[in-house]
Amino acid sequence: METRISKIVEQILGLNKAAQEELLQVLQGSLKEERAKTSLPSVHEARAQYGCAPGENGPKGEEPRTVTKTYTAVVERCPDTGLYVGYVPGFPGAHTQGATLDELHANLEEVIALLLEDGEPELHADFVGIQTVSVK
Repeated sequence: METRISKIVEQILGLNKAAQEELLQVLQGSLKEERAKTSLPSVHEARAQYGCAPGENGPKGEEPRTVTKTYTAVVERCPDTGLYVGYVPGFPGAHTQGATLDELHANLEEVIALLLEDGEPELHADFVGIQTVSVK
Protein backbone atom coordinates (compact mmCIF):
# COMPACT_ATOMS: atom_id res chain seq x y z
CA MET A 1 0.00 0.00 0.00
CA GLU A 2 2.81 2.43 0.92
CA THR A 3 4.60 1.74 -2.36
CA ARG A 4 1.38 2.41 -4.29
CA ILE A 5 0.84 5.69 -2.44
CA SER A 6 4.47 6.70 -3.03
CA LYS A 7 4.09 6.07 -6.77
CA ILE A 8 0.88 8.12 -6.88
CA VAL A 9 2.55 11.00 -5.03
CA GLU A 10 5.51 10.90 -7.45
CA GLN A 11 3.10 11.01 -10.40
CA ILE A 12 1.20 13.95 -8.92
CA LEU A 13 4.40 15.89 -8.27
CA GLY A 14 5.44 15.29 -11.87
CA LEU A 15 2.28 16.98 -13.18
CA ASN A 16 2.23 20.60 -14.26
CA LYS A 17 0.38 23.13 -12.11
CA ALA A 18 -2.84 23.05 -14.18
CA ALA A 19 -2.99 19.25 -14.07
CA GLN A 20 -2.36 19.28 -10.29
CA GLU A 21 -5.23 21.75 -9.80
CA GLU A 22 -7.54 19.66 -11.99
CA LEU A 23 -6.65 16.52 -10.01
CA LEU A 24 -7.27 18.38 -6.76
CA GLN A 25 -10.74 19.42 -7.95
CA VAL A 26 -11.55 15.82 -8.89
CA LEU A 27 -10.38 14.58 -5.49
CA GLN A 28 -12.35 17.27 -3.65
CA GLY A 29 -15.46 16.33 -5.65
CA SER A 30 -14.96 12.66 -4.70
CA LEU A 31 -14.57 13.62 -1.06
CA LYS A 32 -17.81 15.63 -1.14
CA GLU A 33 -19.60 12.65 -2.69
CA GLU A 34 -18.28 10.32 0.02
CA ARG A 35 -19.32 12.73 2.76
CA ALA A 36 -22.79 12.94 1.25
CA LYS A 37 -23.08 9.13 1.42
CA THR A 38 -22.18 9.14 5.12
CA SER A 39 -25.24 9.52 7.31
CA LEU A 40 -24.16 11.50 10.34
CA PRO A 41 -26.87 12.80 12.65
CA SER A 42 -27.60 16.50 12.64
CA VAL A 43 -26.68 18.55 15.69
CA HIS A 44 -30.31 18.47 16.80
CA GLU A 45 -30.54 14.68 16.36
CA ALA A 46 -27.32 14.17 18.32
CA ARG A 47 -28.52 16.44 21.15
CA ALA A 48 -31.79 14.52 21.34
CA GLN A 49 -29.95 11.19 21.29
CA TYR A 50 -27.73 12.18 24.22
CA GLY A 51 -30.39 14.11 26.14
CA CYS A 52 -28.95 17.58 25.61
CA ALA A 53 -31.08 20.66 25.40
CA PRO A 54 -29.89 23.54 23.20
CA GLY A 55 -27.11 25.39 25.03
CA GLU A 56 -26.10 22.38 27.13
CA ASN A 57 -22.79 20.62 26.58
CA GLY A 58 -23.50 17.22 28.06
CA PRO A 59 -26.19 14.71 28.99
CA LYS A 60 -28.99 15.93 31.25
CA GLY A 61 -28.04 16.10 34.90
CA GLU A 62 -24.36 16.77 34.19
CA GLU A 63 -22.66 20.10 34.61
CA PRO A 64 -22.02 21.87 31.29
CA ARG A 65 -18.48 21.28 30.09
CA THR A 66 -16.17 24.23 29.68
CA VAL A 67 -14.44 24.35 26.32
CA THR A 68 -10.81 25.40 26.52
CA LYS A 69 -9.44 27.27 23.53
CA THR A 70 -5.70 27.36 22.94
CA TYR A 71 -3.93 30.12 21.05
CA THR A 72 -0.25 30.63 20.25
CA ALA A 73 1.16 34.02 21.18
CA VAL A 74 4.32 35.63 19.89
CA VAL A 75 6.36 37.15 22.72
CA GLU A 76 9.00 39.84 22.31
CA ARG A 77 10.83 42.13 24.72
CA CYS A 78 10.64 45.85 24.00
CA PRO A 79 14.17 47.29 24.07
CA ASP A 80 12.89 50.73 25.06
CA THR A 81 10.67 49.79 28.02
CA GLY A 82 12.00 46.33 28.92
CA LEU A 83 8.41 45.06 28.96
CA TYR A 84 7.37 41.76 27.42
CA VAL A 85 4.94 42.27 24.55
CA GLY A 86 2.69 39.47 23.35
CA TYR A 87 0.18 39.08 20.55
CA VAL A 88 -1.76 36.30 18.86
CA PRO A 89 -1.07 36.38 15.11
CA GLY A 90 -4.22 37.01 13.10
CA PHE A 91 -6.44 37.65 16.15
CA PRO A 92 -7.45 41.34 16.01
CA GLY A 93 -7.02 43.06 19.36
CA ALA A 94 -5.25 40.12 21.04
CA HIS A 95 -2.14 41.94 22.22
CA THR A 96 -0.86 43.14 25.57
CA GLN A 97 2.28 43.59 27.66
CA GLY A 98 3.66 42.72 31.08
CA ALA A 99 6.69 43.35 33.28
CA THR A 100 7.24 39.58 33.68
CA LEU A 101 6.41 36.58 31.53
CA ASP A 102 3.86 35.47 34.13
CA GLU A 103 2.18 38.88 34.08
CA LEU A 104 2.17 38.85 30.27
CA HIS A 105 0.58 35.38 30.26
CA ALA A 106 -2.15 36.48 32.68
CA ASN A 107 -2.79 39.63 30.63
CA LEU A 108 -3.02 37.60 27.40
CA GLU A 109 -5.53 35.22 29.02
CA GLU A 110 -7.61 38.19 30.17
CA VAL A 111 -7.61 40.06 26.85
CA ILE A 112 -8.41 36.89 24.85
CA ALA A 113 -11.25 35.99 27.22
CA LEU A 114 -12.67 39.51 26.86
CA LEU A 115 -12.43 39.35 23.07
CA LEU A 116 -14.12 35.92 23.02
CA GLU A 117 -17.13 37.37 24.86
CA ASP A 118 -18.04 38.99 21.52
CA GLY A 119 -17.92 35.58 19.82
CA GLU A 120 -15.33 33.39 18.18
CA PRO A 121 -13.24 35.56 15.84
CA GLU A 122 -12.29 34.67 12.31
CA LEU A 123 -8.51 34.46 12.55
CA HIS A 124 -6.73 36.29 9.75
CA ALA A 125 -3.54 34.21 10.05
CA ASP A 126 -2.25 31.02 11.65
CA PHE A 127 0.98 30.77 13.62
CA VAL A 128 3.17 28.35 11.71
CA GLY A 129 6.51 28.53 13.50
CA ILE A 130 9.82 30.29 13.58
CA GLN A 131 12.85 30.03 11.35
CA THR A 132 16.47 30.91 11.86
CA VAL A 133 17.93 32.72 8.85
CA SER A 134 21.66 33.19 8.39
CA VAL A 135 22.91 35.93 6.07
CA LYS A 136 26.52 36.42 5.00
